[in-house]
Amino acid sequence: MMRIETMEIESSKEYIEFVAEVKRRVISARISATRSINRDLIGLYWDIGRMIVKRQEKQGWGKSVVERLSMDLRKEFPGFLEVQVFLLAICGI
Repeated sequence: MMRIETMEIESSKEYIEFVAEVKRRVISARISATRSINRDLIGLYWDIGRMIVKRQEKQGWGKSVVERLSMDLRKEFPGFLEVQVFLLAICGI
């Protein structure tokens, strides 16, 4: 079997098309994964919002529970903003 030099491979039309196809597949998979993650996170946020509202109604918790929950979540998950938790409570209504 004849061995082709790396420079020849890299400049060949077939290799350039192959690299382009691989790049397209990587981009497509990343987009698909991002959509899936976003869908799952939206579902999670919706569920958390419902949980907050139920507990507020059942336990008589006020608005301050959202602030406290936000602080506790940020300890475990840096970047989890109070605004997110507040919005979760609103979404769960």
